[in-house]
Amino acid sequence: MSSEGRLTDERDWDAYWLRRRSDPQLEITHGTSLQVSAILDVFDRFLEPNSGISALEAGGAPGKYLVYIHRLTSCRCAVIDNSPVGCEQTRENFERLGIPVEVFEHDLLDPHLDIGRFDLVYSLGLIEHFEDVQAVVAAHVRLVRPGGLLVLGVPNLRGVNGWFAERIDRRRFESHNVDAMATATWDSFERGLHLRRLFRGHVGGFEPAVFTVRHNADSPRARLPVRALAALLLRVFGNRLPGLRRVNSPLFSGYVMGVWRVPGEAGA
Repeated sequence: MSSEGRLTDERDWDAYWLRRRSDPQLEITHGTSLQVSAILDVFDRFLEPNSGISALEAGGAPGKYLVYIHRLTSCRCAVIDNSPVGCEQTRENFERLGIPVEVFEHDLLDPHLDIGRFDLVYSLGLIEHFEDVQAVVAAHVRLVRPGGLLVLGVPNLRGVNGWFAERIDRRRFESHNVDAMATATWDSFERGLHLRRLFRGHVGGFEPAVFTVRHNADSPRARLPVRALAALLLRVFGNRLPGLRRVNSPLFSGYVMGVWRVPGEAGA
């Protein structure tokens, strides 16, 4: 177990981004995948086009979602991440796209962190790597201007997805706090931080890509049948059947998102 209730550390993320260094994709769009499109739909719903806001992605390397938000809102872009490799890839990515970005190579939970405040602060796949979810959400909120927006997203490794994920790559599964993926547990930080909920729910429908990811190559052979079934589900569903992606449930949806207004003057 990592310090401060962390289920991952910067070495884990350095290794993760090194494995993805050869990824040629610089940004994402609605055409990237059905799950990505469902996530972007949430941003489209709550962000005003060409609003010129300031936006910070926490744990944001390499900034592909931030690029989308920039193209939508003409925002000032910023990323905070504690992975040196991830920060380097973010700088390279935005330089290749010709988009200015501030990259803060810092720990989000540093009590002395001073990088200013932003109209929008969001993370996608971050809070579930901590045991104390309220503490990490509070660290997000401290960076939001009064009246600004907080957006959080996490993969759903509960229900059917969790059954597969635990058997396909147990170490990866254990690096996630699955309780953080249950929306009922979000009531606590909503009340404690006085957040005004604008949206909370599952998005993207059934997405086998959530549980077919495998970071470790030492899974026992006994798990091969499970991996084969997961691969079959990925082929059958994958980036297909868009109509079914509008059917959502905690038992099988691939992603969970929330949008909140932070206390203060109205408007982002």
